[in-house]
Amino acid sequence: MNGAARVLDALLDHGLMLTLAAGRLSVISPLGHPLPEALRTQIAVYRAEIVAELTWRGEALNLLTDCLARVERQYAPGCPLGGDELRRLDAEVTAAFWSRDHLRLQRSLRDYRLAYWTRFSAARGRGP
Repeated sequence: MNGAARVLDALLDHGLMLTLAAGRLSVISPLGHPLPEALRTQIAVYRAEIVAELTWRGEALNLLTDCLARVERQYAPGCPLGGDELRRLDAEVTAAFWSRDHLRLQRSLRDYRLAYWTRFSAARGRGP
Protein backbone atom coordinates (compact mmCIF):
# COMPACT_ATOMS: atom_id res chain seq x y z
CA MET A 1 0.00 0.00 0.00
CA ASN A 2 1.42 3.38 -0.96
CA GLY A 3 1.58 6.47 1.26
CA ALA A 4 -1.52 8.03 -0.26
CA ALA A 5 -3.61 4.90 0.34
CA ARG A 6 -2.37 4.71 3.95
CA VAL A 7 -3.33 8.34 4.57
CA LEU A 8 -6.77 7.90 2.96
CA ASP A 9 -7.38 4.76 5.05
CA ALA A 10 -6.25 6.55 8.23
CA LEU A 11 -8.65 9.40 7.47
CA LEU A 12 -11.53 6.94 7.12
CA ASP A 13 -10.50 5.29 10.41
CA HIS A 14 -10.93 8.73 12.02
CA GLY A 15 -14.34 9.28 10.38
CA LEU A 16 -12.90 11.76 7.88
CA MET A 17 -12.85 11.93 4.09
CA LEU A 18 -10.66 13.80 1.67
CA THR A 19 -12.05 15.29 -1.53
CA LEU A 20 -10.37 16.80 -4.55
CA ALA A 21 -11.98 19.61 -6.54
CA ALA A 22 -10.16 21.95 -8.91
CA GLY A 23 -6.81 20.73 -7.59
CA ARG A 24 -7.73 21.56 -3.99
CA LEU A 25 -7.87 18.95 -1.23
CA SER A 26 -10.58 19.35 1.39
CA VAL A 27 -11.23 17.34 4.53
CA ILE A 28 -14.84 16.44 5.21
CA SER A 29 -15.90 15.41 8.70
CA PRO A 30 -19.45 14.01 8.55
CA LEU A 31 -19.28 13.14 12.27
CA GLY A 32 -17.67 16.42 13.29
CA HIS A 33 -14.32 14.85 14.23
CA PRO A 34 -11.29 17.14 14.11
CA LEU A 35 -8.37 16.42 11.80
CA PRO A 36 -5.47 15.13 13.95
CA GLU A 37 -2.28 17.13 13.47
CA ALA A 38 -0.35 13.96 12.55
CA LEU A 39 -2.77 13.33 9.66
CA ARG A 40 -2.55 16.95 8.56
CA THR A 41 1.22 16.47 8.32
CA GLN A 42 0.82 13.20 6.39
CA ILE A 43 -1.55 14.90 3.93
CA ALA A 44 1.11 17.55 3.29
CA VAL A 45 3.88 14.96 2.88
CA TYR A 46 1.87 12.79 0.46
CA ARG A 47 -0.12 15.54 -1.25
CA ALA A 48 1.06 14.76 -4.80
CA GLU A 49 0.38 11.02 -4.35
CA ILE A 50 -3.03 11.73 -2.81
CA VAL A 51 -4.01 14.02 -5.69
CA ALA A 52 -2.93 11.33 -8.18
CA GLU A 53 -4.84 8.63 -6.27
CA LEU A 54 -8.05 10.66 -6.00
CA THR A 55 -7.77 11.67 -9.66
CA TRP A 56 -7.39 8.00 -10.66
CA ARG A 57 -10.33 6.94 -8.50
CA GLY A 58 -12.52 9.62 -10.06
CA GLU A 59 -11.58 8.61 -13.61
CA ALA A 60 -11.98 4.91 -12.83
CA LEU A 61 -15.36 5.47 -11.21
CA ASN A 62 -16.51 7.35 -14.32
CA LEU A 63 -15.51 4.38 -16.51
CA LEU A 64 -17.22 1.95 -14.15
CA THR A 65 -20.39 4.04 -13.95
CA ASP A 66 -20.57 4.28 -17.74
CA CYS A 67 -20.13 0.51 -18.08
CA LEU A 68 -22.83 -0.28 -15.53
CA ALA A 69 -25.25 2.16 -17.17
CA ARG A 70 -24.68 0.47 -20.54
CA VAL A 71 -25.23 -2.98 -19.02
CA GLU A 72 -28.41 -1.76 -17.32
CA ARG A 73 -29.79 -0.39 -20.60
CA GLN A 74 -29.26 -3.77 -22.25
CA TYR A 75 -30.78 -5.83 -19.43
CA ALA A 76 -33.29 -8.47 -20.51
CA PRO A 77 -36.01 -8.80 -17.85
CA GLY A 78 -35.90 -12.15 -16.14
CA CYS A 79 -32.36 -12.92 -17.25
CA PRO A 80 -30.37 -14.60 -14.45
CA LEU A 81 -27.40 -12.53 -13.31
CA GLY A 82 -25.42 -15.15 -11.37
CA GLY A 83 -22.80 -17.69 -12.33
CA ASP A 84 -19.10 -18.36 -12.01
CA GLU A 85 -18.11 -16.50 -15.19
CA LEU A 86 -19.86 -13.28 -14.15
CA ARG A 87 -18.39 -13.53 -10.64
CA ARG A 88 -14.91 -13.99 -12.17
CA LEU A 89 -15.42 -10.95 -14.40
CA ASP A 90 -16.67 -8.89 -11.46
CA ALA A 91 -13.55 -9.86 -9.49
CA GLU A 92 -11.34 -8.88 -12.45
CA VAL A 93 -13.02 -5.46 -12.71
CA THR A 94 -12.44 -4.94 -8.98
CA ALA A 95 -8.77 -5.99 -9.25
CA ALA A 96 -8.29 -3.77 -12.32
CA PHE A 97 -9.85 -0.80 -10.51
CA TRP A 98 -7.42 -1.11 -7.59
CA SER A 99 -4.44 -1.83 -9.87
CA ARG A 100 -4.54 1.78 -11.15
CA ASP A 101 -3.88 0.37 -14.64
CA HIS A 102 -6.13 2.30 -17.03
CA LEU A 103 -5.77 -0.16 -19.92
CA ARG A 104 -6.41 -3.16 -17.68
CA LEU A 105 -9.56 -1.51 -16.34
CA GLN A 106 -10.82 -0.66 -19.82
CA ARG A 107 -10.24 -4.24 -20.99
CA SER A 108 -11.89 -5.79 -17.96
CA LEU A 109 -14.92 -3.50 -18.35
CA ARG A 110 -15.14 -4.41 -22.05
CA ASP A 111 -15.12 -8.13 -21.16
CA TYR A 112 -17.68 -7.54 -18.41
CA ARG A 113 -20.02 -5.68 -20.77
CA LEU A 114 -19.62 -8.29 -23.50
CA ALA A 115 -20.44 -11.16 -21.14
CA TYR A 116 -23.63 -9.46 -19.97
CA TRP A 117 -24.68 -8.43 -23.48
CA THR A 118 -24.14 -12.01 -24.67
CA ARG A 119 -26.26 -13.32 -21.82
CA PHE A 120 -29.00 -10.73 -22.41
CA SER A 121 -29.07 -11.44 -26.13
CA ALA A 122 -29.46 -15.15 -25.48
CA ALA A 123 -32.29 -14.44 -23.02
CA ARG A 124 -34.11 -12.30 -25.56
CA GLY A 125 -33.72 -15.05 -28.17
CA ARG A 126 -35.52 -17.51 -25.93
CA GLY A 127 -38.58 -15.27 -25.80
CA PRO A 128 -40.73 -14.32 -22.82
